[in-house]
Amino acid sequence: MIKIEDYEKIHLVLDTFHHLDLARWNTPLNYNSVNYFTDELTDDEKLLTHWLCYITDRQMSFQRVWDIGGYVLSYLVLAYRKGDVEAIFRSCVVEKDDTLSLVCERNQDNTRGNSILDRYDRLARNTVPFKSRYMPEDLISIFRTLIRLDKYAERSLSSYIRKALEGETKKPTYNNIRRIASALCDLTYADSRPISQADFGNAISEENKHCASFKPRAFDPARKLFGRKRLWCSLRDYLKSQEFNAVLVSSFKEANFSCAQDWERTNPDLRKALHSLELPGDVWNNEPLFRKGLFEPYFDKQSVPNSWDMPKTIRELYTEIKKTHPDISFYPEQLDVSFNFVPKMCVPGECDICLFGTGIDSICHQQDGTLCSVLLVSCGYRQECKPANCFFKENNVKGLCKTVLT
Repeated sequence: MIKIEDYEKIHLVLDTFHHLDLARWNTPLNYNSVNYFTDELTDDEKLLTHWLCYITDRQMSFQRVWDIGGYVLSYLVLAYRKGDVEAIFRSCVVEKDDTLSLVCERNQDNTRGNSILDRYDRLARNTVPFKSRYMPEDLISIFRTLIRLDKYAERSLSSYIRKALEGETKKPTYNNIRRIASALCDLTYADSRPISQADFGNAISEENKHCASFKPRAFDPARKLFGRKRLWCSLRDYLKSQEFNAVLVSSFKEANFSCAQDWERTNPDLRKALHSLELPGDVWNNEPLFRKGLFEPYFDKQSVPNSWDMPKTIRELYTEIKKTHPDISFYPEQLDVSFNFVPKMCVPGECDICLFGTGIDSICHQQDGTLCSVLLVSCGYRQECKPANCFFKENNVKGLCKTVLT
């Protein structure tokens, strides 16, 4: 059990990440859009494309996932509208040079989408291939998702989510968000296992055979869903991103989801329930310089974890600090700004201009009508500078990092 040694300082650290996170989601420019194959997708199909993209987002360029993977996977989703699911899926998979890929033809009517593909030299051709780092395992997860949605929810991700909340109020609550997370985990990830390329065909057949009996497990509020990075990233986008939240709400309306408007990101009730989201664990929030500088110094030395697991640690820390600061604005998922912060600040050792290092005096210009230089340097986030109402200009976390590089 974590014991906090300095509640006030750790509260300041967490509150700063809360404000960085607010800036992150303040404008769509701070996040990546999907390069869809066509503009003719329904909102539910866009939602499903996004979900499938995150299946492949492992140890590879996230930009490639959204630019190329989004194009090919949205084509697959478009083809998924009608016909035999296995036949549709197999028609999009090719084997070349002993590797499996998803492929589609370029949509010649989609000028913008193709111009994005043209940034990738090897894609200057008519056929667009996409493969993740973990083929064929990711292919099986994609097919599992499609075949289960076909048998259980009319090929609709929003209908699947609606069914996950059957018998409950459809309003956004802590438990309802956890229900959705649990059901989405069962849809795609709960039965994942390593698959060799030689077993690919048999694995497809097995998934097809067993899908008829699929049903998400009964909701257990105590179910632990740590280690499901892609699950939490997807759900976080649906609830917090301006672009994807609009898609979620619209797709809920398409699926006759009662209280669909209550899931709008601006709804105070939804915002209050966001502490249900877990931190997606990755190499950045587990980076030693980051966690040893900003967290370990403020823990009781006897309670510092021997083996750090940041999603579990930050959940435990959040639970502990709520005892003394019940009105804390920060919640665990917000530490995911480390995805942008750590590569820009900690890895290159930019301690002399860091919020938590020697401070931001040399970069904080406080000029109306310009971009906030602190956010741009710290995380690459774009937000208009508003000196009259700025959390960061107070420079009140200066020197809190205890591993400042000189």
